[in-house]
Amino acid sequence: MAVRFTEEQQKVIEARNRNLLVSAAAGSGKTAVLVERIISLITDRERPLDIDRLLVVTFTNAAAAEMRERIGGAIEQRLKKEPENLHLQRQATLLHHAQITTIDSFCLFVIRNNFNDIGLDPGFRVADPGELELLKQDIVKELFEECLEKEETKESFTFLLDTMAPGGKERVLEDILLDIHAFSASYPWPEEWLRSRLGDYEVGEAGIEKTLWGSLLTSYLREEWEQLEESLEEGLKLCHEVDGPLAYEAALKADLEQVRLLASKTWEEQYELMKDLSHVRLSAKKQEGVSEEKKAAVKALRERFYKDSSRYKKNKEKVYGLFSGLRFGADGRNQETGRGTGGNGAYLWSAVCRQKTGKKSGGFWRYGAFCTGDFDGED
Repeated sequence: MAVRFTEEQQKVIEARNRNLLVSAAAGSGKTAVLVERIISLITDRERPLDIDRLLVVTFTNAAAAEMRERIGGAIEQRLKKEPENLHLQRQATLLHHAQITTIDSFCLFVIRNNFNDIGLDPGFRVADPGELELLKQDIVKELFEECLEKEETKESFTFLLDTMAPGGKERVLEDILLDIHAFSASYPWPEEWLRSRLGDYEVGEAGIEKTLWGSLLTSYLREEWEQLEESLEEGLKLCHEVDGPLAYEAALKADLEQVRLLASKTWEEQYELMKDLSHVRLSAKKQEGVSEEKKAAVKALRERFYKDSSRYKKNKEKVYGLFSGLRFGADGRNQETGRGTGGNGAYLWSAVCRQKTGKKSGGFWRYGAFCTGDFDGED
């Protein structure tokens, strides 16, 4: 029994000489329509095509096999009606060579058939995922060694390692670098995307808070200060209760004053204030009729403030140390001193793009294993 297509589906089947985008829900017959469109193209009365002149791309090998089977079945059905049709007989033969495949397989087909035009060894092969991972790790290790050996990159790269991979955990930075590379590879022109991202790390005169990541960090810290403020206010309420530890009030008020001051400041002002952050000791004065449970609760709130503020101070020093060096432009030079010392987080992107070897090829790309493209090897 012949398939009956809707009016919209028939338009798709018969459309010619134009770009066509079809969007339809799962199970609505997209594959059947595509098969019929292909059959209509190869059996067109005026301008019939050969099946091997079409490129039919699917997402998976299984889908490609199913598509080929359906097209073969449709050609076979037409031949039953027109057994003497030489063109259809030819299509049944050509079907085995038709490019009904995944995008990966098609690209491999193009390369294998044009290796001489692109200067590729005809004996090339496709590496398996495990082999590629080992190759990437070897390249990253070599990159690190080169950056640590070269005088022009040693200082800035050492700073990057100390910041992003403390305690000699270079694998942390290696993973970050590989993640960046993998993400950039999802763009049509990964080199351009990586270079454009260097601008994200330019602080300039506006300050850290005006950058995207700086505003997010500042917003996060402001929320943290607000939560600490609420916690300390809760502690003060406990102090003012009938059986509350009123002797602890002075310390909590001092803490609350510091938190409110910090919450009202900019990133860099917070950094300067936190250098002198201090904690008033809780009063040891004995009080009659004080609830031990409430004393413990206030101490716990105070302890939380002490630990959190100490942690913020430590992390802020580390983060500020990284970001204070981010006054570098896309040319790799410090915007304040003009020195081309590389530097910091922005250098991370440069590490992906180039090895700074002086050769006109860079980073992973000079191995030809992942992508092609030349880079300016100058610092």
